[in-house]
Amino acid sequence: MHYVMDVVFEEDASLGDSGESAENMSLIRRLAANVIKMFDPDRGAANARRCATHEPAYLRGLLGKIFIN
Repeated sequence: MHYVMDVVFEEDASLGDSGESAENMSLIRRLAANVIKMFDPDRGAANARRCATHEPAYLRGLLGKIFIN
């Protein structure tokens, strides 16, 4: 999990390291990684993150699977 957080989500390069913002962003990153792993296991984490960023339909599909069920 540390490798995914560090390489894919660039957690070590993040500037939000003061107060509770670091903990909050870490929680959001872990949530995103787990959503990708659960609902689209065939796609790699880096590719899924890229698709969610550049393809709104893919992101809507992931969020729909979470909140509609």
